Amino acid sequence: SKSQFQNFIGRLTTAGAVTLFPISSLSSKSPFSVPSLAAGGDGNLWFAEGGDKSFVFGQMSPSGVVTEFPVGNLSFGSVENGSNGSLIVTGQNTKGRNEVFQVSTAGAITRYKVPTAISKAFTTYLGPADGSLWFGDGFLAYFKIGRITTGGVAMSYNLSNFVPGRQLNVTSMALGQDGDLYVLDNVGGKGLVTPTTVYRLSPSKLPPVRAVGRPQSRG
Repeated sequence: SKSQFQNFIGRLTTAGAVTLFPISSLSSKSPFSVPSLAAGGDGNLWFAEGGDKSFVFGQMSPSGVVTEFPVGNLSFGSVENGSNGSLIVTGQNTKGRNEVFQVSTAGAITRYKVPTAISKAFTTYLGPADGSLWFGDGFLAYFKIGRITTGGVAMSYNLSNFVPGRQLNVTSMALGQDGDLYVLDNVGGKGLVTPTTVYRLSPSKLPPVRAVGRPQSRG
C-alpha cells in the first residue's frame, strides 16, 4: 500500500502535558517538515512547511484549527515575525528564484517584487532596521544582503569589496538593538583553529545601489 505521512505541531505545557495538532492537507502525500514557526500578534501560531516541491503557509489557532493561505508557487520557505504584527515569508519558487511576502494577521498578502538578478540576497529574513526590511543571502562566501524599503523598493548590497580582508564565509547575520547589522564571518583556518570576525555595519554607511523593485499586493 502507498505510504502515508502526517505532520503535527506539538504544544508542551509547563506541567509537561503534550498535545499534537495535525497540520497541512498536503502532508499525507509526502514527508513534510516544519522549518519555521512564528507567534502572531493575533494570538495564533503561524507556520510554513514544504517538501517535494510543495509548500504550505498556514495559521493555527490555540485550539488547533488550521487555515492555509496561498503565497505563491514556492518549493519551500520560512516564516518570521515582521513589523507591526505582520509576518514575513521568504522562500524559493519552483524556478529557483527567491521571493518575499508580507502577510497581515487578517490574511492580506503583499508580494514584493524581487528581480531574479538580486534574489539570492533575499533568502533569510533578518528583521527591520532603519525603516526597512533586511535579508541575508543564506549562502556561504557570497556576502550579500537585501533590503526592502518602506516604499517597497528592493535592492541588494554586495559587501565583498566593502569589508576589507580575506575571503569571507558568512554563517550568520543579525540585527542589533542599535539598528546596526552584525555579520559573523567564520573562515576556516589551519588545523583546528577557526578564526571568526564579527562585522558591525551601519545601514546609513552601506554602498549605494540602484532601486530595482516595487511591491505587488493581493488579498
